[in-house]
Amino acid sequence: LILVLFLVTFSNLKQYSAWTENLTYDLPDISKDLNTLPKGSIIAGPWAATLSLENPHYAIMMQDFANKDKVIERFRPTHILISKDGWEDKYFHQTYPELMSKTVLLKEYPVRTQ
Repeated sequence: LILVLFLVTFSNLKQYSAWTENLTYDLPDISKDLNTLPKGSIIAGPWAATLSLENPHYAIMMQDFANKDKVIERFRPTHILISKDGWEDKYFHQTYPELMSKTVLLKEYPVRTQ
């Protein structure tokens, strides 16, 4: 009986370990996770509106053709949500280099694309 319990526990730990090593997020998962941001947070970025559906935060949707000009000055976002190496990453680093040099990465979300 002890051997069986050990094998079952070991098997579950192995599966849990594999899951945590390959963790990916779906949009609703990210939205719920963003709920941990402080109350009244303002999130800017191309995915901000979509990823704010499951939380109470304000979202500033921006694209390369909309809400991009002076987004920091106009909307005062508390957080930006950007795709690594996406157009918005380049935009923020080119437009706000001093601000971006002071930013703190709070979390990365590996996103499943299929």
